[in-house]
Amino acid sequence: MPLHSTRGQRGFTLVELLVVIAIIGVLIALLLPAVQQAREAARRTQCINNQKQLGLALHNHHDTYGNFPAGSEWALTDPCTDSKGSARVPWTVKILPFIEQNNLYEEFDITAQFPWGWNDDYTTAVPDQGPLNKDPARQVVEAYQCPSNPLSNNGLPVLDYMGVMGGGTTSDDICGSGFGGSRLYDNGILYLNSKTKFRDMTDGTTNTMMVGETIYFKGPQSSSEAFTWASGWAGGKSPASGTATVNAINSGPNVLSATNVNTWVETTLTFGSVHPGGAIFLMGDASAQFVPETIDLTIYRQLGIRNDGLPVGGLP
Repeated sequence: MPLHSTRGQRGFTLVELLVVIAIIGVLIALLLPAVQQAREAARRTQCINNQKQLGLALHNHHDTYGNFPAGSEWALTDPCTDSKGSARVPWTVKILPFIEQNNLYEEFDITAQFPWGWNDDYTTAVPDQGPLNKDPARQVVEAYQCPSNPLSNNGLPVLDYMGVMGGGTTSDDICGSGFGGSRLYDNGILYLNSKTKFRDMTDGTTNTMMVGETIYFKGPQSSSEAFTWASGWAGGKSPASGTATVNAINSGPNVLSATNVNTWVETTLTFGSVHPGGAIFLMGDASAQFVPETIDLTIYRQLGIRNDGLPVGGLP
């Protein structure tokens, strides 16, 4: 008779099982950062493409009307006057027809007052603002949002790309400190009542910043009124869609975790992003460039100015 083994099949011991689990854990630990880096690379690419499209739109506006749109239009002559009722159409609305958003553009009355500040959930505009332009101003426009920014993935009408209204130090501000330390500059491309042309960029289109990334537009616990991408400017006291190259990139507080962030200061003086190590800027030639936060501060400030003759070599 054939002999049969009475021994059962051998299974994993506890030690072997623990070793396998440990190996799987190590592999997952190695894989997750790579997956996150790949996702961030894709988001960063989309963010760059967004800015390139904005650059083409700004160039098309110039080709059509002979100048770039104003950073925001203003119903008064004195740019330093505080008057929410005089806030008019910002650059972000003027270029809508050039980013395939003509239907949304038609919903605005660009001759009427534009809403300025809002409550945190964007259901109510601050007092003394007329009813026109509120509803379209609350619509989300993905072209103005960087997918890397967690604050732009919650269905709110925020703006991740601010026009460069100029650069320099706080002493170069043309109005003095406004609400909460906000500032106004007019030595860039997109400032209050600006109508700049290519010929005004005497530093060269590759040496002049036109739009830059911001993460300071809205914080979940900011101490200021909220803006939308279509907020008008209340004079020199509150530029809602313009920033100057004054403070170092990413030098503001972490708006994702900090409480009572004064967005007045950061929105007008600080560019920044959630991309590791810097932020993306649109240059005057419609190219999008990643600028490291370690860039020399003097050179960075010069890049925000259209006609100071500096920096001679452009971006480092």
